Amino acid sequence: MNDTQRSFSELIYQLTLPNNDQRRAGEEQFQNFLTYETAMTFEFLAQMTHSAPQVDIRKMSAILFRRYLAKYRSSVNIDALKEHLLRSLKTQENHVCLRQLADAASKLAEVIAASGDKNTPNPEWSEFYQLLSEWTGSEFPKLREIALYILTNLIRSNSLGENILPQISNIFLIRLVDQSPQVKIAALQGIAMMLITGYLGPHAVNDHMGEVLNLIKYLVDDVEEEAIRAIGYLIEMGESCPELFRGPCDQFLELFYSIVSNDDYEEATRNEALEFIVTLIEQKPGMFRKRPEFMQVFIKLLLQRMMEIDDDPEWNKKDRSDGDDGTRNPASESLDRLSIAIRGQTVVPILFGYIQELI
Repeated sequence: MNDTQRSFSELIYQLTLPNNDQRRAGEEQFQNFLTYETAMTFEFLAQMTHSAPQVDIRKMSAILFRRYLAKYRSSVNIDALKEHLLRSLKTQENHVCLRQLADAASKLAEVIAASGDKNTPNPEWSEFYQLLSEWTGSEFPKLREIALYILTNLIRSNSLGENILPQISNIFLIRLVDQSPQVKIAALQGIAMMLITGYLGPHAVNDHMGEVLNLIKYLVDDVEEEAIRAIGYLIEMGESCPELFRGPCDQFLELFYSIVSNDDYEEATRNEALEFIVTLIEQKPGMFRKRPEFMQVFIKLLLQRMMEIDDDPEWNKKDRSDGDDGTRNPASESLDRLSIAIRGQTVVPILFGYIQELI
């Protein structure tokens, strides 16, 4: 690392500091460097994503790279930047930093794809896409996960031609049965994005819902923090294609009810599972009017959760000047939402049946 690179590294580190004055001064220096030495700035940023010893510098370099690349695309050497980023993706082990790197690589892929016609791609994009396709079948789970994540980002940004979307949807469906849970989650995210954007129909996913169910079962028992992310993708699927859950509805309801009702799970996990059930009710109320037994036990569970009180020794020190009493209760909100969706003639008799019991 020469003196200029060392100074640049120190500048990037300055942007990670908590002190506002130091960070503001660093931002001004960075903007000057970016304006007058654009190509060198991006070259250094790309290098820092793998050469910087501190994770914070690698992460900040990836963030800045992604933020400014599209604006300065005509002033940089795409091939050189691509090689640095690919090296970083292969060698980075910190998962948070890896996600930032994947976002930076996604932006680079968007820029490359945008330089040609989506359905008649340029050689640069064809080469990049070929690499991503190879990574989806790599022996290393990390590379499979990264490739799926980047492809999902490209679908989100509408950067892909329709001629390759069937191939990509097939990749996602295949990786849904991967040996790695992280790869399965990445595949689930990709499937959710393709459903949301309309590139994939529910019929293509119907036969794979059993795998999705098994993934959630595994995650909530073994990798609970990742279960929240996966359930989030299911909520997106429930909002855009609720008919997906019509066939396996009872199995999903049984699993998610067991999560919501189990105090051993983290509150965030239980609330996300609750959101999934309520989202389905809002999207397909008729499906739940036909399940009065489930509605009875579910509404009782919501009433029980509404009565739970968290002991907070600091309650009297909190500022309530904005009118917020700090008692937001997901169960109460869920009951309001399902009452509107299902309507009173279904909900009121159940409520009155339980209120007297709970008093």
